[in-house]
Amino acid sequence: MTGRKNSAAALQDTIWYIEQEITYLPGGMATNFYNLANAGGWTHIGDIRVLNLYTDAGLTNRAQDVLASVAIVPAPGRSSWSG
Repeated sequence: MTGRKNSAAALQDTIWYIEQEITYLPGGMATNFYNLANAGGWTHIGDIRVLNLYTDAGLTNRAQDVLASVAIVPAPGRSSWSG
């Protein structure tokens, strides 16, 4: 569980750095996450997607960014994903 806690903390540090809530980017895993975000066009980090939420229909007042994990779930009655 320690590895998972470390990666979660590094991802949080990366988000805080991107949002300018901290002024330095810790090295190691946080730097790797930051580089992956840049390479992914700021839309995903592996199986993690960023959902940008807004408080208005014109999408001008950003409220919060939410991270979501992508999981492929087969339809009921299927034993595996067949595309």
